[in-house]
Parts: sequence; C-alpha cells; structure tokens
Amino acid sequence: MTGQQPVPKKTSTLAFEEYTSSSPVLSSVHADWQNLLLRTYIEPASLDYLLVPAVPDPYIVLQVAGTTTVSLREEGESWSTVQVHPGELFFTTGGGNPYEVRWRSESDELIETVHLHLNHQFLARTGEQVAEINPSRIELLERSGIRDPFVEQICSMLKQELEQQEIGSKLYADSAAQLLAVHLLRHHCTIEHQVKEYQGGLPQNRLCRVTDYIQAHLETTISLDDLAQQAGMSSYHFARLFKQSTGESPNQYVVRLRIETAQRLLRETNLGVLDVALSVGYNSPSHLATQFKRLVGVTPSAYRHSH
Repeated sequence: MTGQQPVPKKTSTLAFEEYTSSSPVLSSVHADWQNLLLRTYIEPASLDYLLVPAVPDPYIVLQVAGTTTVSLREEGESWSTVQVHPGELFFTTGGGNPYEVRWRSESDELIETVHLHLNHQFLARTGEQVAEINPSRIELLERSGIRDPFVEQICSMLKQELEQQEIGSKLYADSAAQLLAVHLLRHHCTIEHQVKEYQGGLPQNRLCRVTDYIQAHLETTISLDDLAQQAGMSSYHFARLFKQSTGESPNQYVVRLRIETAQRLLRETNLGVLDVALSVGYNSPSHLATQFKRLVGVTPSAYRHSH
C-alpha cells in the first residue's frame, strides 16, 4: 500500500496493488487467469492524494457502491473533477504516464470498486486475429466516469466467479477476456475497428474434434485456446461458432458435462466426493458443490443419498 514505500513512475500489473489506497478484498492473482487480472477493493471514504504508477496493461475501474467526487490529473497538469456513481467506469490506457488522484465520499455507503487489467499483448493479438489490425494502430481512449453496461457486466460476472469459486474458472475467464478485448476494439479505441463475424456454426468434423477433446480432458484445466486449436481458428471466432452449434458457450458446455459426469460417478461408484471432484476437473469438493447445486439443485452428497 502507498505510504509504506516510494511510489515509482511505472510498475508491473502484478505489483500494482502495492500502490493502491488499500489492500484487495478479492484477487485473481492466484487463479489461472492468463489474460486478465481482477481485484476488488473497499476504498477509504476520502483520500487527499494518491500517485498511481503507470502499468503496461490497460485497466478499468468500476465503481460498485458509493458515490464519490474524484479529481485526477497527470503530474503537473490541471485537475479534472467528476462525480462517480455506482455502475460508472474509468478506463486507463496501458503504458502511459503516472497520474494523481484524490476523492471524497458523497454518500453513507462504503466505496467498493473493481479493478480489471487486460493484458496488452493479448489485446494486440486479438486485434490481429479478429480484425487484421496492426498492433501499432490499437490505441485505447482514456475515459472518466462513463457508463458501459457490457463492461460493467463483465466486471460483475468475474467478481462473482471469484466469490463463488475462490480461484474461478480459467475457461470462464478466457471467454470474458475475449469478449472484453473485442468490445474495447469496437467501442473504446481512437479508431473504431470492424470485427469480422462468421455464421453457421462449426463444421461437424471440427465440432466432434472439440467435444471429443473436452470429454478426454475433463479432469484437467481446459483453456479456450486449447479448444480453439482443436477447431483450427481464433479463440473469439471459435467461441461464437461453438455457441451457434451447441446453444451453449464453451464454458457452459464444459461445466454441464462435468456435472453430468459427476452425477454418473455419484450414482454408479463408491468414489468419495473429493475423488469425484478431481475426476471432473475441480480441485476441491466446494468447487464441485457450487456448480453442482446451481445446475442440479442439491449438493453432491444429497444427490448420492437420493439415488
């Protein structure tokens, strides 16, 4: 936290939390999320001054609760002040300059925020894959106190994923990163980029390759890139065509198959719940139980006793 050490002009996205106003409540640092990093905070009611170091990755701050008056500026520039309400966002481009910030609460609510960093190399790679954009032409806009329901939903869903599953799903986070990257390319760049879209679903032979791969690797960590490689296409287009073919996102399909397999193991074997969880790709009974109860309506133990 700031005040304990000098604040550098630049830092890594991983080390960024050392210079925020408080320690994270939740963090995906220990989750296997390669292309984005999410942290949640309860902020102090007021702050007279904070120097925020630049990081290489663009990041988004979503105000979840509380109303604040926030003032920002790059060092040496004039202050810009905006009142921020729940659901409003800040966008900060990666690789820029440090900035100064101060704020005060305008309500009795706790100030809760979500910080979401998107890997800049992943954003550039996505631009090349889905819109044939030269990475040097990808320049995000700085935004303060705006609304974007799609980005708000992505932040809220990832926060919920961490809350429910402790470490969260890699496939879920991969899919969210893809959707967010394409949304930023379309709506928050200095140049509006056109993303190619394909219709008609996956060819049957490619779909079978993907579903066979999922079935054979249920006990492992499955990434969106793994599945897209089986289909021989970019992750973004694969995810869209897979859903057109199956009616489910890749994550929804994998979760459903894992829970159906867990049901069969609970009915037909004497494996303990931990072993069942490990057999279908969850690293603890609690992770299995969260998804199992959501889809089946009861816990794995209750399901076994009723069958």
